[in-house]
Amino acid sequence: MDFTRQLALERTIDTTITNKMNVARIGAIFTEDQKDSQTELAFKYAVYRINRDKNLLPNTTLIYDIQVSPNTAYWCLIEITRSLLIAIQMD
Repeated sequence: MDFTRQLALERTIDTTITNKMNVARIGAIFTEDQKDSQTELAFKYAVYRINRDKNLLPNTTLIYDIQVSPNTAYWCLIEITRSLLIAIQMD
C-alpha cells in the first residue's frame, strides 16, 4: 500500500474512532525540507505508539495534524493561527 493510500485509510479510521472516543488533536509544523523526513516519520510513529498503548491515554485517541510551511517565523505563525481557528470551529 502506498503512503498516500495509507494516510487516507488512517484518516478514515480516525474519523470512525472520533465518533466513539475522546480525541486529542496534536499538531506539528514542518519546513519544506523536513517534509517526509525522519523527523516527520518519528512524530507520526510517536502518535501511533501512544495510541496503541491504551494504558497511556485510556479512552482517548491522538490524531495528528501536520502542516508544512516555508522556513520563516511569519509563515509558522500563520499556520499556527489557522490550526487554532480550525480547532476552535471543531469544538
